[in-house]
Amino acid sequence: IERHSAHAVVIASGGYGNVFYLSTNAMGSNATAAWKVHKKGAFFANPCFTQIHPTCIPVSGEHQSKLTLMSESLRNDGRIWVPKKLEDAKAIREGRLKPTELAEEDRDYYLERR
Repeated sequence: IERHSAHAVVIASGGYGNVFYLSTNAMGSNATAAWKVHKKGAFFANPCFTQIHPTCIPVSGEHQSKLTLMSESLRNDGRIWVPKKLEDAKAIREGRLKPTELAEEDRDYYLERR
């Protein structure tokens, strides 16, 4: 056992998945761990007991053939870009060019392209 001090700690013990009809959480994820640490003296700040994964969204029409799976890239990361030209990437790394100075047409939004 190792001890570490911190100003804040995240207890990622799984949410209360039983609240959903469909859930990717284990049925044993019932917030017991969070309750136990609270009883030992931990304060709560923004506790999240529920989580739903897109694969749990039921079929809602003929256009949807199966449960929905949404790529992580579509949820936010899809707008990440890299410089199209190697020389621009080197200039940014060396501090000769700021990323904000790179023209839109010189940016490769690779996840959108793929």
